[in-house]
Amino acid sequence: MDNLRQTALDYTLGVLPKEDSLLFEALLEHDDEAKSSLVMAQDECAKLSLIAEPATLGNEVRARVMEYTKPRINLDPILESLEIETLSPEQTTSWKDFLQLGKGRWHDPSGGAAARPNPPARDLFF
Repeated sequence: MDNLRQTALDYTLGVLPKEDSLLFEALLEHDDEAKSSLVMAQDECAKLSLIAEPATLGNEVRARVMEYTKPRINLDPILESLEIETLSPEQTTSWKDFLQLGKGRWHDPSGGAAARPNPPARDLFF
């Protein structure tokens, strides 16, 4: 029992070697004692997280996260290309026009002072 408990803890913490992990997963499929040991190990690890002091991440970790989440491709040349603009000229307007009030599909000659017109009822459902 003690060996099974330790195996479940090692599995939960991710320190069990791959071969042993596969054997433990196979054991979990048919052994109720192994399942209960795993649940207890997961509960113990969860309790540890509640009593641990919060840690602050260093600048190195922050820099790596920011580097990995930075967009790799600049899509502006593609989005502003003639091909995109001519895909559907009656429905497509430049994305920059949508950022300015009174531009785009609902052109407002008053410069944004008037309210946007209500679309026909058929446009609300399709």
